[in-house]
Amino acid sequence: MTMKIDESREIPAAKKRLFEELQAGTKRPAFVLGCNACARNVARRFAVAAFIDDAVQEATFLGKPIVRMAQAPRDALVVSCPVTLPLTAQARLRQHGFRDVLDYFALNNLDRCSFPDVDHFENCQADIDAHRDKYDWLHGRLADDTSRALLEQICNFRYTMNLDWLQGIVPDVENQYFDDCMVFRPDEVFVDGGGFKGETSLRFARRCPGHRGIYYFEPSPELMAESRQNLAGLETVHFVQKGLSRQTGQASFDTTRGVGNRVCEGGSTRIDLVGLAQVRQLRGQKFGFPRKLEGQA
Repeated sequence: MTMKIDESREIPAAKKRLFEELQAGTKRPAFVLGCNACARNVARRFAVAAFIDDAVQEATFLGKPIVRMAQAPRDALVVSCPVTLPLTAQARLRQHGFRDVLDYFALNNLDRCSFPDVDHFENCQADIDAHRDKYDWLHGRLADDTSRALLEQICNFRYTMNLDWLQGIVPDVENQYFDDCMVFRPDEVFVDGGGFKGETSLRFARRCPGHRGIYYFEPSPELMAESRQNLAGLETVHFVQKGLSRQTGQASFDTTRGVGNRVCEGGSTRIDLVGLAQVRQLRGQKFGFPRKLEGQA
């Protein structure tokens, strides 16, 4: 079964007009929602009056003021840079009365040189083009129309970077690793690779209170310290301050991306990696649920 892909990669006309206004040097203030790597790219390309962020404590970002959403003028042109739950961010802007909102994904579509691919969405168009037969195979394996339509939406978004394709999809961060079809044994062993701050291990523990153990891997010293605090109430956690990988060794690691920290060339630090088979505590241990390897999606 062949999946339908919008190969035109068209972006809505209203977003194109906002992009052209920025290119021409808009006469009204341009604000950026968020203080992240995408916001840096926008500030390098266009004149920015200020950044909107209700969560940070800092007063400035890249030499520009940080304001609360309630403080920004409603007639401003706003570039929305959150890449996690981007539709939620845009909906919040509209609830506050902002009418002209341009998202980073549209900028990526219109000018990839100035606005590089977002983490975890690198080279999606090329991948779909190169492996279309595999995407079609997966599409054909799905058992119901709802699942096939959802896969089409996701692939079309990744191909076009047009957020309109994600309309109607409700994100479920709480259950992203714990689908209803998953049945846990009372003595389950959970391996959390790239634990970040421990939220996923906590969710697992709530769903499987009779679990036998949690093996928790996090290479960042700062995040490991925070994880130990967050998981202090769980006596079943075995902490390993290394990256979980296919084999033992070292790797370059980017620690500047928060939840997107990952193994990559030219990372900001070096970390130790350990292969699952080499972890002494796991020898002879049967585990049923490993969650991702360090640096892998």
